[in-house]
Amino acid sequence: MSHNIFLTGGTGYLGSYVVARLLERPDVERLYLMSRASDRDEGTRKLLAALQLHYQPEEFFDKL
Repeated sequence: MSHNIFLTGGTGYLGSYVVARLLERPDVERLYLMSRASDRDEGTRKLLAALQLHYQPEEFFDKL
């Protein structure tokens, strides 16, 4: 069974850790993340910067 998950707070330290762990799970098909940003590109940049604290986010970019 695959899961689609909606998460807020993914750009903070703890939130990015949760996102990183969820991305590693094979049963998570897609993550939907809400971020305070002026547009989608800024939100993506903030998320990728936060995920770099835990690993290289490009590995799982297709799930975001």
